[in-house]
Amino acid sequence: RPPPAAAAAAAATTRSERGMAATTEMTHDEVQRLLAENRADEQTQEARLRAARGKRMLFVGGDFMYKSFAPSLQRLMKRARDMGVVIYAVFQSGTEEPTKYFLDVKNGECFDYELFADVGAEDGAENIVAALAAVGWTGELDAVYSMHEATQPIVAKVQALLGLPGNDVAAYEKARDKFETRRCLEQNGLNTIKAMQIWRVEDADEAADRIGFPMIIKPTVGMGSAGVYRCNNTQELNAALERLFDDIKTDWFLNRNTIGRQAPILAETFVLPTIFGGRINEHDCEVLLWDGEAVYSNIIDNFTTRPPYFQEVASLMPTLMTDEDAQAMKDYAVACVKAMGFTRGGFHVECWHTNEGPLLIEVNPRVGGGATVQSHESVWGVNPMFEMLLSMLDIPINPPRASAPLCNYGYCPPNA
Repeated sequence: RPPPAAAAAAAATTRSERGMAATTEMTHDEVQRLLAENRADEQTQEARLRAARGKRMLFVGGDFMYKSFAPSLQRLMKRARDMGVVIYAVFQSGTEEPTKYFLDVKNGECFDYELFADVGAEDGAENIVAALAAVGWTGELDAVYSMHEATQPIVAKVQALLGLPGNDVAAYEKARDKFETRRCLEQNGLNTIKAMQIWRVEDADEAADRIGFPMIIKPTVGMGSAGVYRCNNTQELNAALERLFDDIKTDWFLNRNTIGRQAPILAETFVLPTIFGGRINEHDCEVLLWDGEAVYSNIIDNFTTRPPYFQEVASLMPTLMTDEDAQAMKDYAVACVKAMGFTRGGFHVECWHTNEGPLLIEVNPRVGGGATVQSHESVWGVNPMFEMLLSMLDIPINPPRASAPLCNYGYCPPNA
């Protein structure tokens, strides 16, 4: 059991003063004035760091799903602690020995207090709240946060159960269910493609009639381009469906964290997007929202995939698109996120450019992985992961950024 909240906050303030996460002295009134103005300048960013002191945040661990906790994520959590944030962390219970993920977080000094619950269960959020209540922590928290895609719906439910700031659970349901995403875009008059739910292999004939060939099939709640197949005819479609249904039964990457009553598989129109520079055909638009409005967005270009896989072979920033096309895509990405009902946080919005304008692949209600953060930091001076954390601490975000690209940044993820 940790010390009373006031004592924990005081200890965290001392820690932040030693680390000097914020470097200038400000009165409380100055901090509040700057936060209310919410400008994209360094002075206001200093005020945001000051406002974080003493905040008490629950971190929802993902060790029920993820095998490790990357060094870059460890640095983010340590930075939050150096700012004076008191971090309560909840991890998966019932493991015979500590997971590598837990040891990464613990040895990286990423939290102050630990707790265990059955996070990965269907009622994971309720389990977390019950575990918090059992040790008397429910009234001590100011925020709930996690950076993992699979934990976002859990975070939203815990926020709702505890009455803490965050996004509506329904917004995550629309983003995590790719069929609901398509319906949401259609209902809001945004450019989208035909989609159909696949409940069983026998739905193949109907999908062929409604979607046509070539088509894409994918898990409704998949991640990282896993389980995505292009099908050019009925024979390929039947074979891919049989394989994917089998994979969904056994692969945690394809079957975890479902929302509501979802079909396991989604069929979509195959899209031939615009190709820029002979190699670039997909774009990742990172969006930061505060109070329902976009405060930052910029684009990473992705090189064409190596069939039959759908993982990009390289990425670069800044985008090769014209300023006009890039702005249209950023505006479209923001509109997609807002249409789902999100009001704050960081979002990884994957898009194509087509003759009919930008077209959504999917909205991920978290910041992009790989070298996404390093790209934005290097080119624009913005860390979207850190800004998402601030937003969940209920601190207004609007990061200072470079007026022109600071460099060109590219990277090549291995296609393993």
